Amino acid sequence: MQYSSILSTSMAIFSLFSVAAATNTDPFKVTLPDILYRVDETNSRQVLKDQGIMRSNVLFTSDLQAARNAASKVKISSTGEPVLSAWVYYIKTAGMETKFNFVRGVGNSAIKEFQSTDIIPLTHIIKAEAIATNGAVTPRKRNGYAFTWMQLKEERG
Repeated sequence: MQYSSILSTSMAIFSLFSVAAATNTDPFKVTLPDILYRVDETNSRQVLKDQGIMRSNVLFTSDLQAARNAASKVKISSTGEPVLSAWVYYIKTAGMETKFNFVRGVGNSAIKEFQSTDIIPLTHIIKAEAIATNGAVTPRKRNGYAFTWMQLKEERG
């Protein structure tokens, strides 16, 4: 009984590495998504002034809904019930593949968490959303129109 279990396990491992060798890929490498999400208490005006997310060793998730849920639980103001809870920043990962390290997968789903020890530059922050404590999502807007970080940076000069 144990022999067949060991044999089937070793065959599965051999099969995994055979496929990886044939396709020239690492079977244990986690693919970095195109967009990661970061929950932060720092408002978009400060992020813009600082030219990016300045703190290092922060976590990023591949699941937008999980980021929004986490942001709605953050209390920024201790006086009464704050309207704004936190911000969710959309981070473009292209060109920064070596800056993110895989931390863990969440459950058996496709949700992954990554960590970065580098500052996330403004050019990689493509969108921000203000999340209220009731979970309402408010895209960061200017003059009634949604804007990208690059458009705002160009307006600023």
